[in-house]
Parts: sequence; structure tokens; C-alpha cells
Amino acid sequence: MKQYDGLRSQELGSNTSLREQREYDEQNNTALDGRARLHPAAARQPTYKQLVTTLTAWVNSYIKKDHMVVRDLISDLSDGHLLLAFITRLTNEQIPYTVDGAGEKSQRINVSACVRFCETLGMQQSGRFSVDGILGRDIVSVLCLLVDLVHVVGCPYVLPAHVSIAVVRDEAWEGGVRSRTSVHAITGDEGGHGPARWCVEPELLDPVPVPVPDAFDKLFEDRDKVAQVSLLIREFVNQKFEGMNIEVDHLALEFHDGVYLILLIGTMGHFFVPLNFYHLSPKNAAQKLENVRFAFKLMAEMEISTVNFNAVDLVRRDLKACLRCLYAIFTHYTTKK
Repeated sequence: MKQYDGLRSQELGSNTSLREQREYDEQNNTALDGRARLHPAAARQPTYKQLVTTLTAWVNSYIKKDHMVVRDLISDLSDGHLLLAFITRLTNEQIPYTVDGAGEKSQRINVSACVRFCETLGMQQSGRFSVDGILGRDIVSVLCLLVDLVHVVGCPYVLPAHVSIAVVRDEAWEGGVRSRTSVHAITGDEGGHGPARWCVEPELLDPVPVPVPDAFDKLFEDRDKVAQVSLLIREFVNQKFEGMNIEVDHLALEFHDGVYLILLIGTMGHFFVPLNFYHLSPKNAAQKLENVRFAFKLMAEMEISTVNFNAVDLVRRDLKACLRCLYAIFTHYTTKK
């Protein structure tokens, strides 16, 4: 936090700093309305930009299934609608006491429900975030809520460590207005939370494209049909693995690291993939992602389409993505026959 030592709780009284702040406000549509605003120096901080990029990619990796997308992390999550969709997808839990609607009352009810639900996960507010802060588009509240969620639930992406940001607030003072700056720690030693993860790569900086609607979207509206199709695909896979002493019980779980996917592709194509071409016992998410992407390259060489699913979803054990992938392999070879 050395870069902010000169800003801590100071009054921004000079014409230069005030002019710089106003220019930043105009460029970012932030009015001088009493809300905490990001100090221009913080906005230029590389670790801050990486944190926002990483959290945005993380949120979008979940809500894209609902055909939603976050573009402005702070603004888009503040009304509770996308925040509710994200936490629901993230935890696979239905958050109680929420309502439909876009009015201020509905927003407060939904944001309050999200915060209460987060507390049941073991998160403590401890002054880092609040319902009013999230509704008021307070950058500290929104970022701290998401970072604390990462610490409790886990995230496949690495968060930059020791990120602190300076924010500016206007307050009445001697008949006028003065601006005061305060510094807030957003992340700490992130290496202590969860297993090794991978950094957000260039292709993950933007939201992952939403798959083209297909039969699987309709299928997942009926749990019984999902179970039937899963059983069919599982029987197909186990039939191909008969001579390898492998039996698959849970598709999304056992295919998420890419190893079985590579073995299946080699078995179907009647070729052996050298063991040094991939991670036979992947130790972290980065190695699993490399395996799945390598499998996709093999599929592409065999002219099996991979356009409607992505490697990140498979590593995240997304059943729909896994079924799409295995069904593509299944149909490719049954059609050839």
C-alpha cells in the first residue's frame, strides 16, 4: 500500500488533483453525489485492472448459462438481478426470500437476500461490504463481496494478491464541499485460499460465448431425460473402455481433468496418445485445462466439432458441457459407421 501513503485521509485541495478527479468522473460517468469514487491513481493500477478483469470473467463464466453478461462489474451487480443469478449458479442453491421485479424495493430485497445467504456460507461482513454499499454502487463493497466469495467457495482463476485501492468521498465542510481519500485493502495473500489455480488467459478476458441453443437446453428442463441421456452416454463410454479396466460412474466428475477424454478419443480413433503429450495425473486446474484443450485439438484434427462447448466448462464439471462433448464424439463415430 506504499503507493497510497501520500493519499491516505488527505484533503484533495489542489486545483490539479481536483481537475484530475473531475476529468476521471466525466470519463467514467461518476457524479459527485457522495458515493465513494475510485481515485484516478487507483484506476491506473495494473493489479486493480487484473482483479476486475478476473472477477468479471469468473462471474460471466456462470451467468452466461442464463444468457446474461456483465460488462461493468460494479454497476451491473448493484441492482441484485445479476448478483442473484451468479450466486445461484455458483452455489447450486436457491436463495430464499427473493422477488421478481426491477424497482428499488425489489433490488433491496434481492441484494439483502444475497448478503444473508453469503453469511450462511461462512462469510462475515466485517465492514468490508454492505447492502447499502452494493445498492449504491460502492466499488469497495462489490469487490470485497466477490473476493470474500472466492475465499469461501473457490475460483479457478488466480486473484492478484495485496490489492488496495484509494477511493474519494465528498463531504460537507465549513459551508462547502471537500474531498477525502481513504485506502481499502481488497485482497490479501491469495495463495492461502484453495488449491493452485490458473491466471485468466487472453481468451478468458472477454465473456465466453454462450453456446448456440440446441437440444441439450431443452433436455435440461427435464431431470428424468437428463438421467436417461447420461446413462446412455455412460454406457457408450464404458463399452469403449472395456479392455482398459476403466468404468465411469459420474461423467462430469471423471471427465473434467481431460485424461479420460484423451483416452476415449484415442480409443475411438484407434491410435495411442503418448503419455508425455498430456498430464496423466493433473495436479491442479491449469494442468486439467491443458489436458482438455489438447483433447479438443485432437477432436478438431478428427473433424469433430467443439464449437458448442468450451474447456473451462468441462474443467468446472459442467454436466451439460460434458454431455455435449461426449455426444459430439458419439455421433461422429456412429455417423461414420
